[in-house]
Amino acid sequence: MTGAPDHAPRPDERWAGGPVEDTTGMRPILPDAGLRGPAEDTPGWSPAPVEPTAVQPASTPAPPATSGTAGASVAGFFSSVRRAGRWEVPPVLTVTQGFSDAVLDLREAVVRSGTVELRIYGGFSETRVIVPPGVAVDMEGGVAIFADQKVRVGEVDPSAYRVRIVNYGVFSSLRVVSMAVGEEPKKWWKGLT
Repeated sequence: MTGAPDHAPRPDERWAGGPVEDTTGMRPILPDAGLRGPAEDTPGWSPAPVEPTAVQPASTPAPPATSGTAGASVAGFFSSVRRAGRWEVPPVLTVTQGFSDAVLDLREAVVRSGTVELRIYGGFSETRVIVPPGVAVDMEGGVAIFADQKVRVGEVDPSAYRVRIVNYGVFSSLRVVSMAVGEEPKKWWKGLT
């Protein structure tokens, strides 16, 4: 068969209102679509001007900023973290660690609140907390998955501060021991003799 193919334009047939250049006879395909103006790829298209908006004040004021000592944090990843000697312990201290070990020595620390909360988050880590004699230690809440937690403290002095520990550990260990200032931890091999 010879001649023009079936999809060739025919001058006597109008298709959806005529050629693309003549848009006067076109009717919208979706009349309720809410489309206004030409498409972005149409020659001569430009974006509509944007009205500037005024910044509205917040309906409620922002909460006051907290001081850095109210909730401090210690973080260690693939490292060793040690806090010892004379240092100020905030009321809430967060220890975050992964593949690391942390030692928090509270024997000479300055504690200004009656209760110190330690929030310990550890994965594949070891945390050791050393408290002075007479300090009460409370283990509250937390989750231990394949983790080991041991607390060994002596007599509790009612006038001393309390340490509240919340531990979230995965493949980690937490040791809390009570030792006097200057006392060294016992070496494991000393128990063999």
